[in-house]
Amino acid sequence: MDLKNTKISKIFSLFLIFLFISSIFIGIDFISNNVKGDNITIPSGILYYVPITITNNQNISTPNPYQQMIQFNISQYLSYLIYNYSFANFEFFYANGTIIPAWIESLNNTSNIITIWLNLTGINANSSITIYLGIASNSTNLLSSGTTGIGEAPQWTSTYGQYDNGANVFEQYGGKSWSNFTFLGGTWTTANGYLQQTAISSTVYSGGGPAALIESTSYPNNGYYVLGMAFNYTTQANARVGIIAVATPISTSDAVGYRFMGENLNNNVGFISFINDNKAWVVSNTYQGNISTPYTMIITNAGGTWNGNLYSGYGNESSTPLTSLSPITYTTANQKGATSGYVGISAAFVNSSGFVSDNPINVMWFYIRAYPPNGVMPSVSFGSFNYIPNGQLIATITFYNNQSSSIPAGTPIYFYYNINSLQALPFNGIFDANGNIYYAYAMPSDYNGNYIIWVNLTNGMNANSQLTLYLMYNSSWSSLNYVFNLLGA
Repeated sequence: MDLKNTKISKIFSLFLIFLFISSIFIGIDFISNNVKGDNITIPSGILYYVPITITNNQNISTPNPYQQMIQFNISQYLSYLIYNYSFANFEFFYANGTIIPAWIESLNNTSNIITIWLNLTGINANSSITIYLGIASNSTNLLSSGTTGIGEAPQWTSTYGQYDNGANVFEQYGGKSWSNFTFLGGTWTTANGYLQQTAISSTVYSGGGPAALIESTSYPNNGYYVLGMAFNYTTQANARVGIIAVATPISTSDAVGYRFMGENLNNNVGFISFINDNKAWVVSNTYQGNISTPYTMIITNAGGTWNGNLYSGYGNESSTPLTSLSPITYTTANQKGATSGYVGISAAFVNSSGFVSDNPINVMWFYIRAYPPNGVMPSVSFGSFNYIPNGQLIATITFYNNQSSSIPAGTPIYFYYNINSLQALPFNGIFDANGNIYYAYAMPSDYNGNYIIWVNLTNGMNANSQLTLYLMYNSSWSSLNYVFNLLGA
């Protein structure tokens, strides 16, 4: 008996004994990916995937594109997923196989929670999309600073910015490159990769003092956007270091605007205080900032209502804030009468004589991201972990054993497969989530494209359980080793 006949015989072993049992106790839920929109093209090199459902529960759509935060505990994929700041064997992709630009902000080494930002297409109001976390082999490094794929915040590598792709994720970005910033006052340098203002009280300014501004776009004071920055500063604990918005340059070395900073009304420490340069103290807070300490500041403008958080460390947006700027509505024009302006970084200080001067600051990264619908980030739900050989997923099928008794190993079970409803897409491999092969045999049921697919339940099924199998196609697979007599296989 040849190999093919041997395998077919193996499939139909115990056929007469278990056919009746199988037909009664196993319900079938066959899902055609082509029909229901679940067809997945697996990117090259991906061995495992996890579906992720992102749901916008708000009555308005997200911007398109927009930045979505993804957080999960990497220890749940401990045997498969690797990330150690210089190596990552995972990425995100759409169902059509398109890689999603993603940027790792941080990894909490205590909780193992990783925070990642994805640049996604928009989601309609009260709608969901499904994307996928793809995991490659433990020797495949997918980190990249290119236009696609996954990157990370620039400070995590020994070579600053080696895998920083933030410019491809956020609306505006400074990190690996600061070429889109205009530098006013002070002494600005990127000699170490990150952005530094190094001057110390060398100049007196008539406006708000030194700033690094993105002058390609003007943002209104009643707009919708989120500003973020990871930084530390030196010399003065009560410095006017932080984020500037609605900024207007008044010379090549000075600017005025809204500043969110670490100095309060009485020239004492005060994160997060809010000032309209030379015009008004909007909020005077009192949190003690410390020099040479990593911080992350996030400032949100929700249609003219401003709020913000200061976090410990670089990029720990998942942690509890050190202090906050409570929401306050403010749309007064800046000192130059402008109600829109540039955004960027403030590096000023008020000296003992009451004059604005320079204060050193070190900035790891700066971003502008989209404001989520009604201020609510779409929810994220992770599905089951799946092993998929490097091929095209044609469909999934789930068998249900709803009985109190188990199904023995080797039992043949069947489902109907209509090649017409699947647009004549063939499959030539059936696998479970662990990559185990399930041998099968196809026989015509009628002349309308219907086939009965018999599958050997290699390991049987436990009582009251279900088994999901994946119908795959790869032109390099031999049908002799996987599925027999399938059209196109």
